[in-house]
Amino acid sequence: MNPAPPAPDTSAIDADAIARLRRDLDPEGRHDIVPRILRTYDNSLSGMISKLEEIAVSLDRDALFQVAHKMKSSSASVGALALGTCCTEVDRAIRDGQPLDVGLAVATLLAEGRRAQAAVRAMLGS
Repeated sequence: MNPAPPAPDTSAIDADAIARLRRDLDPEGRHDIVPRILRTYDNSLSGMISKLEEIAVSLDRDALFQVAHKMKSSSASVGALALGTCCTEVDRAIRDGQPLDVGLAVATLLAEGRRAQAAVRAMLGS
């Protein structure tokens, strides 16, 4: 008898945030709002991950600021809290002119972005 495969890791997305979205936007679940939001976030995240991969080569601080700024609010709204926090830290450091290891910041955002994307895809069953 084969053991059941392990459950997908969705820990990168805060379950309470998803529950709030469901409760506030589609309490009866008739309009498929939360899955649509997650699909939209997944699509957006794919583009931002691609941009981060380009920034990993160019080490363009301004481009990193743009991506981190864009990712921070969308990530927080779907409960990708660790990614949102990383984005906030990068956004703030660049905005305030603080020293920043761009390569390390990009690597961190890529890792958290991929983790959040995997969790979203697991939640969507794709």
